[in-house]
Amino acid sequence: MRARVVLLRMHENGIIQLPPPRNSNGNRSRSRSKATGQKKNRKEPSEFPSQGREAALFAEDEPAITRPSIKYNLPEGWVEKEATTMRVASFSITKEGLPAADLSVIPLEGTGGGLLLNVGQWRQQLGLNEIAEEAIASFVEEIDAGERVFRMVDLVSEDARYEGKYKARMLAAYLQTGGYGWFFKLLGEDGLVAGEKAAFVRFLKSVRFPEL
Repeated sequence: MRARVVLLRMHENGIIQLPPPRNSNGNRSRSRSKATGQKKNRKEPSEFPSQGREAALFAEDEPAITRPSIKYNLPEGWVEKEATTMRVASFSITKEGLPAADLSVIPLEGTGGGLLLNVGQWRQQLGLNEIAEEAIASFVEEIDAGERVFRMVDLVSEDARYEGKYKARMLAAYLQTGGYGWFFKLLGEDGLVAGEKAAFVRFLKSVRFPEL
């Protein structure tokens, strides 16, 4: 049960992509709810999941999972949002005339798949071509944060993938520490996220793990 919860969490946040569920006959489940007869609000793969839907992944009978916490220095202009079942920290970054960018901090037990595996999933999320693992390693940036080193990638879509109108940019950093794989992901309009890259790096360097 625990493994299923982790996989669902990774899927909802774009870390991995799971196939649609099958019904008891082995067929793909219909997009219509048996209880209400109404169509489910299902998103296409090219769209980005909303953080507000994270809690809906978990059934009432799933065991509660204690999440570690972090401390950090908040960059100017970033707005803290309420943590969710999955996110230990969440932020919104706005710029006049553009939709807000979203930053999530998600710890997953173990490695969470690690960085290289997840880069392939993130590239797919942005509509980018699949590339070899050796090529992925070549554009990973290392962020020296003293006792720890974050590994970061900077990905940009080739077409309008954010809010259906803007090129999307993703800054994603990974850190393995204290028995968790930590994912720091900033997603938003290309220009907005590019302008926040220096602040994102400063934020990573300021992160502390009081419980680890």
